[in-house]
Amino acid sequence: MNDFIALVATHNNDFAKAAKHFLLARDAAIQTGQVRVAIIATTNLGENFTMLNDHQTSLDWMQRGLSLARPTGWPRSVGACLMHTAETMRRMHQLDVAQDLLDEALQILAPLAEARSFAGALLYLGNLALDRHDYARALESFQRLQERADALNQGDFQIDARRGQAHALTYLKKPQLALEIARATLQLARQKNDGYREIEVLQVLANIYIQHSLPIPSEILTDNAALYYLQQ
Repeated sequence: MNDFIALVATHNNDFAKAAKHFLLARDAAIQTGQVRVAIIATTNLGENFTMLNDHQTSLDWMQRGLSLARPTGWPRSVGACLMHTAETMRRMHQLDVAQDLLDEALQILAPLAEARSFAGALLYLGNLALDRHDYARALESFQRLQERADALNQGDFQIDARRGQAHALTYLKKPQLALEIARATLQLARQKNDGYREIEVLQVLANIYIQHSLPIPSEILTDNAALYYLQQ
């Protein structure tokens, strides 16, 4: 029940409530010997602290999840913990450590290339490539993610994949294509009622106009499109 409540809270962008209930779910799982459930709840708990920008607390929980997972040898559990820890390290600007963790995660998850967990690793690989300013690699990662997201019909990854492509294309000097993808992605995020990802897409849209001189759409009643999107 706590796991369900936490998942609903996550989808409603109530990350503090989600963290509370993932913690309760984790404790219950440990007390009843449900190791796999405990691992998942622990990494989800850490991920919600990431959403709250409390990266040190997130890292603490990610490391606990990895400590639970490694002795099991379960590829999906170990790989998921590695990739979530990598994403937290990326947000803490520890890019080399994040790359090592992601490389290990992708190797472990390779036999599970059809699974959602592998798609998650592609997302984090793309985010890391953006931070490293390796935009060609980022674009490739997000294109692979889009293929998996569409095949799995996973709305969150569909938004992430397109947002990442628009971001990469902005710096690959393809602003018109970046703008086209970003505007469509914004509509998708709003259709999914995903406020967290909507903000990410709005930031990409603003950045496109910061980096490039483009005509401003008629529906934007201002001469500063970047500011328009940032205010949203």
